[in-house]
Amino acid sequence: MPRQDQADVLHFNGTYLHTREEPGFMIDVYQVNNFYVEVYYQRNTDECLVMRTYYSADKIQQDYYDRLNSEHVAIEIVTARA
Repeated sequence: MPRQDQADVLHFNGTYLHTREEPGFMIDVYQVNNFYVEVYYQRNTDECLVMRTYYSADKIQQDYYDRLNSEHVAIEIVTARA
């Protein structure tokens, strides 16, 4: 799917969950239906560099759980049911 179409899906169907910072990057995470998307932006230009998709909440929980708890932010991570 072209990047603009991916961005449109996030904009219209995604739920923003959190932003984390890494050296040189800002990373937003969204939930769209039963999957998650991380959007990597270059910090000094705000240019979208990469969109990574996860179909399991394990990676998202690993990267965000401690940060969210330490910031007293409550979100519900929903996993797809078989």
